[in-house]
Amino acid sequence: MGCQPTVQQTRHWSLSCDELMKKMRSYFRHRGYDPASHGLAPGLFPRYALYVKTLRSSRCASTLAQVQGVRVLDVGIAGQQDFMPESKSLATLLDDPGSMHGVLRHAGFETYGIDIDATTIDYLRSVGVQNVFTQSAEELDRPEGPFDTIVGGEVIEHLANPGQFLVRAKRHLAPNGRIVLTTPNPFSLMYILFGTLKFPNTSPNPQHVAWFCPGTMAALAERSGLAVSQVVPIDDYELSMGSLLYRLFGRLMMLARPVIPSRLRGNSILYVLVPKT
Repeated sequence: MGCQPTVQQTRHWSLSCDELMKKMRSYFRHRGYDPASHGLAPGLFPRYALYVKTLRSSRCASTLAQVQGVRVLDVGIAGQQDFMPESKSLATLLDDPGSMHGVLRHAGFETYGIDIDATTIDYLRSVGVQNVFTQSAEELDRPEGPFDTIVGGEVIEHLANPGQFLVRAKRHLAPNGRIVLTTPNPFSLMYILFGTLKFPNTSPNPQHVAWFCPGTMAALAERSGLAVSQVVPIDDYELSMGSLLYRLFGRLMMLARPVIPSRLRGNSILYVLVPKT
């Protein structure tokens, strides 16, 4: 398979396939995943299919594998990276394969984004990023819809009313559309150990207001007129960031992949939600 985008995708590409491959390879090596170790030949399939197939443990790759259609809404784009000027935010957003929003744009999707952080959205607009808007997930109301896929990476655990977000997201779905969410896995070994050692400080992020496991996500989806069609544990360890203990634990989980089940190893979970039939 070649690496030329489809006609619908062409206008969204701003990097060559070779440049994208280099960025993806560099990014995943930085996180401890080296495609060469899987015997992969150079080349890039549309929408990073090569990495999606071999590096399912990456949150970006796992999410991208579930995105369908042409028009995509990315919810919570400002929380993905530090996009302020001193962090070279434009390059971070559009060229860093660690940015879900940038990956979606480079993969050829007609990508829109929202975030509650008005300062960041205003800055992104000022440097030429289009189709980004200031809006909370719970008040989602975009005339650009409907969307084939709505992505919410590590967002739902921050919301005071996650059910309202899902109801509004469902209204914005095109026929056969889907919602793709990722959220921390409360029953992963990492969070079990953290909660045990740090109790009663059981959440490493003070901005999180809820934990979602497959059971609670299914119940919330049901109340919102949706159904969970897929549940995928993800290894989402930033091996170059965090404390020494965290980095050592992440590397241990990667080494132990053959023997530790993904439901225990994966510190994040991907859910695909579709309207109930």
